[in-house]
Amino acid sequence: MSQLIGRATAFRAVLTDPITGYPLGVGRKSYRVPAHIRELIMLRDQQCRHPGCERPAAAAEMDHVDPWANGGHTGYAEMVAKCPEHHRGKTAGWYRDQFEPEAGDGSLTFEDPRSGQRRTSTPPFPMDPKAWEAYRVENTVEPPF
Repeated sequence: MSQLIGRATAFRAVLTDPITGYPLGVGRKSYRVPAHIRELIMLRDQQCRHPGCERPAAAAEMDHVDPWANGGHTGYAEMVAKCPEHHRGKTAGWYRDQFEPEAGDGSLTFEDPRSGQRRTSTPPFPMDPKAWEAYRVENTVEPPF
């Protein structure tokens, strides 16, 4: 192992679950959310992330904040739990959402394209801002798995 490390020209960090060791993202390799990532998103979000919706995350769908069709990635820091109604509403263009990079904790801003009204949703169990940013920067390229 030390010989391999000594010859390496670059290292790639992969953020993993501290208990299971599973990677927290699969990039563009899969649209479907692996069960272990879905479970972490449900634990983080607890309920639909649309402001004011209290439907439990256990009954939610996983939503790519940056749509898969537009190059979005599948992973903990790119997805949120949404009830089927709010997931369909976003797909239909009733509102837009995006992560708030300044917050760095997984906060989302929802915007009504007709009125321009904006509301923010913060997860009950936000990710540490430094870890969130490191993960998002690291996962802009394809993971090696």
